[in-house]
Amino acid sequence: MKHLKIDFKPGFSVYTNGPGPVWVCPHSGPAIEVPTSRDENTETVASLCWLKTGGSLVVSGMPRKKMFGVDFNRDIPPEDLSLLLWPKFFENGHSERLKNYRKKYGWVAQNKTDYHHRLRIYRDFWGTIKRLGNVIVFVHREYVRMKNFPSIMDVVTYQGEGVNKEIIKRIVETVNKEYEPFFSKITKDYKDSILLEEKRTIERIKEVFSDFDLEKIKIEYRENLLDDVKVMEKYADRRILKRLKKEFNERNFISAARSALRRGPGPQITVESVFKGEMAIRTKKPLFIKQNIVMEVECNAFINYWYPDIASRMIMDLLKNLVSVDRYRKLGLRQTDILKFMGREVV
Repeated sequence: MKHLKIDFKPGFSVYTNGPGPVWVCPHSGPAIEVPTSRDENTETVASLCWLKTGGSLVVSGMPRKKMFGVDFNRDIPPEDLSLLLWPKFFENGHSERLKNYRKKYGWVAQNKTDYHHRLRIYRDFWGTIKRLGNVIVFVHREYVRMKNFPSIMDVVTYQGEGVNKEIIKRIVETVNKEYEPFFSKITKDYKDSILLEEKRTIERIKEVFSDFDLEKIKIEYRENLLDDVKVMEKYADRRILKRLKKEFNERNFISAARSALRRGPGPQITVESVFKGEMAIRTKKPLFIKQNIVMEVECNAFINYWYPDIASRMIMDLLKNLVSVDRYRKLGLRQTDILKFMGREVV
C-alpha cells in the first residue's frame, strides 16, 4: 500500500494503489427500507481482488433505491419525468409504469435542485471510472434465489461489446473444472441457502401483501416468483409441479423448490445465463473502446459471505486468462487462433 490514495467523493469512494485494473461496486450503498437493497458483500470480494492486483477500487456509498439515492447502473432519467413520478415512488407504488422506470432510470427527484445534485454525482462516478484505466471489472450481487440456480457466479460480456463472449465461455469451462472439488464441497450449503431465501421471500410477501397469493401480489414481486418457477420447471418432479400449477400456495411452492434443488446440479460459474447486462449497456457505451476489457461479474450472495476470498480468486483466474488471451488478440490473431491458444497456453 505504498502508493495508496483515498478520495472520498459525494456518493462514492475511490481507492487507488498504482496502476492496475479498475474494480467497481456500483450498488454497494446502504440498504434503506428493503433488506436486499445492499449488494451483499460485493465490495468485500472486489476489495480482495484489488488488494491482489493494485489499481483502483470504486465503491458506491449511496442506496440504489430511486428515492433515497442513485442507481449508478441505470440511465439518466428525463428531468420532468423524474419530478413527475416522485410522488408515486413516495407512495411506494407497484404499477407497470413504475416497474419500467425502475428498470431503466437511476433516480427520482423532489425538485430541480435535487435532480441536478444527483446528476452531478452520477456523472462524476462514470467520469472517474473512464479516467482510471482500460481493464474494468464491475462486481455485482447475484441473489441467492431459485431463479439464479445453479449459478454461483455469472459473467456478463455486455453482448460481446465488453469482452468476447466465445472466449470467456472457454475460460469459464477451464475455471469450472479447476473449482469442481470446491463446488462439490459447498453444494449442500448452497442449495440450503437458496431454500432458506425462498422461505424468507414468502414471509416478506406475506408481510407486504398480507397473503401469498399471485392475484394479490404486485407486479415486480409476482415476476420474481414466476422467474423462480421457470427454473423449478427445468428440474423439479413433474407431479410436484402439477400440484403447484393447480394450486399456487406456500406449501406447494416450497415443495417444488425443494424438489428442483434436490434433482438439479451443483453450483457453477455461468456466462450470461442470468444477467445480460442490457439494463446498463447504454451507460457503459463510452467504455467499450477497442483497447478496453470491460467485464461484469455477478457473485452469488452465498459465496460473497461464506467464501469471499475464494470468490475473489475465481474472478482473478477469469481475468488473468482473459488478459492473456487479449494479448494474443492485440498481436492480430484471429478468434479461431485465440481459441486454440486457450487449451495450451492459457491455464
